[in-house]
Amino acid sequence: MSVSPYQVIFPGRKRGKRAIVKIVLFILGRSIQSASRFDKKIQQELETFKVVHESIRSPKTTDDESK
Repeated sequence: MSVSPYQVIFPGRKRGKRAIVKIVLFILGRSIQSASRFDKKIQQELETFKVVHESIRSPKTTDDESK
């Protein structure tokens, strides 16, 4: 067992990088929402995401089935 003459330094939190990533992703999400209202291509693309997402979920009963 050797003792190192160097002090152990733990890395600090990267608050600046984390803040930048949060801001960029927020703006990106808002721009996709805005663009999906006006652009037909983006609307079609997002519809394919919904179909994939809904197929992963367990089937839910609709109002017609519960009556």
